[in-house]
Amino acid sequence: MRTVTFADPATVDRMNRDFVLLWSNQQPDLVNGVPTSPEQAQAPWSQEEARMYPLGGGGGNLRTFFCDADGRVLHYLEGYWTPEVYGREMEFATGLSLADDLETRLAARKVEIERRQEELLASSEAARARPGTTEESRQAAALGLLARTFDTGAQYLRQPIDPVLERIRIEGERRGVIS
Repeated sequence: MRTVTFADPATVDRMNRDFVLLWSNQQPDLVNGVPTSPEQAQAPWSQEEARMYPLGGGGGNLRTFFCDADGRVLHYLEGYWTPEVYGREMEFATGLSLADDLETRLAARKVEIERRQEELLASSEAARARPGTTEESRQAAALGLLARTFDTGAQYLRQPIDPVLERIRIEGERRGVIS
């Protein structure tokens, strides 16, 4: 995310304009959940390596919480996303508030993403290929991961961010991922 999405000027401008930013790297020596040496953890990815990384990859090691001004979670993303996808989710998040029926709005967003995935799969033989072997199959797999993020994020809705991050840290320690 650092070398592509968070290096994209339009994304950075939007983030600085519309959001309060917080960076929390709970385990900097993990790559895809696997412990690495400090040298590997700090090595920046080339543009080509970042471009080839699977959309939605990274799992729980890459999390974005969109919160209201009081730090309550309104929307959640998990995994690596390009500036385009991340931008669409930022746009969606700016329209949310605790006054909304968040569950209904997020469920509708999930249905919209699943519909886009179904349309892509129905319209393209290349989208039905093994994920990652074609650009279309990569996009179809990413839409599936994005839709599943809505299920994972449901548990965080309306929760204050500090206890959420603490719960994630404790769960990581319990699993032996965070020491």
